[in-house]
Amino acid sequence: MACSNESSNHKPVESIAEESRLVIIDDKLADAIEDPEAYILEMINSTPLYIGELRDTIIVNHSIFPDQLLPEGEQKSNNEFQRYFSPIVSGTSDSGNLELKVDTTQQVSLNSVISYPVIIKNVGNEIVSIVGCEDLQLIYEFQDSLGNWQASHIPVAKSGTGIHLINLPPNEIVLSAIPIAWSKNKLKSRIRITNNYSNEY
Repeated sequence: MACSNESSNHKPVESIAEESRLVIIDDKLADAIEDPEAYILEMINSTPLYIGELRDTIIVNHSIFPDQLLPEGEQKSNNEFQRYFSPIVSGTSDSGNLELKVDTTQQVSLNSVISYPVIIKNVGNEIVSIVGCEDLQLIYEFQDSLGNWQASHIPVAKSGTGIHLINLPPNEIVLSAIPIAWSKNKLKSRIRITNNYSNEY
C-alpha cells in the first residue's frame, strides 16, 4: 500500500510506551488469517512495514524494499524509505541501543497472517544499523515449563549482494510484526535483536 505520505500529517509520539496513543492502520488485515499451516509459519519473514518518526497514527506499507531488490521498472527511487537502506559491508552491523515493543492491543497483516505489531526504536544517540530489510533479524523466544527461555523461528543469515542494512537514526522506528500463532499455547513470549529484548507477552 503506497500511502506512506499520509502519515506526515500525524503528530509525533515521544515513547513507544505510549501505545494507547498509537493507532496502526493496515488495509490488508481483513484478508489475513490467524492460524495458517505450520509450513507457512516457518517461512514467514519479519519485514519492515514502516520506517521513520514515531507518530500517533502509522499507515502500514507492505512494499518497503531497497531499489536494488526490485525488478527493473518497479524501482521507487523517490520512495521516502530508500534513504534508510544501504548494502551490507562486513563489520557495519550494530546492535545499538534499541527499545522493542510487541503491541498485543493491535493487529496487522504479515505475509497474509494476522500478527502483533513490533515497534523497534533507536533510543541511543547514534545511527543504528539493523541487518535485514526483506528479513529483519528478529529472534522469537518462548518460556518453557521450567521457566527457561528457548529461541525459535531464528532468521537464517543470508549472504550476497541482496543483503541490506536499515540505518535507523536516533528516536526513529522500524515497524514490523510477529505472527500471533507463534505464541499460541506458550506461557510467555518475547523477541530480541542481539542483546535487545522486547516486553514479555
